[in-house]
Amino acid sequence: MSATASRGLAIRRSLPTQAAAEWFVDQMQSYELTGERTWSALWDFYLWLCEEEQLVPLPETMQARFAHELSKLCRRGQVRLREGGKLRRLTTYTIPDLMPVYLRTAA
Repeated sequence: MSATASRGLAIRRSLPTQAAAEWFVDQMQSYELTGERTWSALWDFYLWLCEEEQLVPLPETMQARFAHELSKLCRRGQVRLREGGKLRRLTTYTIPDLMPVYLRTAA
């Protein structure tokens, strides 16, 4: 037992990147937030979900690893936008549905 644990202090750590990516996709599917999303929108969703579930989010320095793990679970793509005469390419990820749309029952 560590010294901090013996004093009643809990050590909180974020999930490993692979587990965090799997948890995130499961959460997005359970909230029915599937489909194509930009990377920045997904990172914002991730931070929000961590706050809602009272989990420690991955540090900003781990974004690239998290994105890599996410690309193993979701189709990755790009969207090209023209802003002010400049072309921007945004990375997107498509969160898969839990089940195909044609199998869902009408609510």
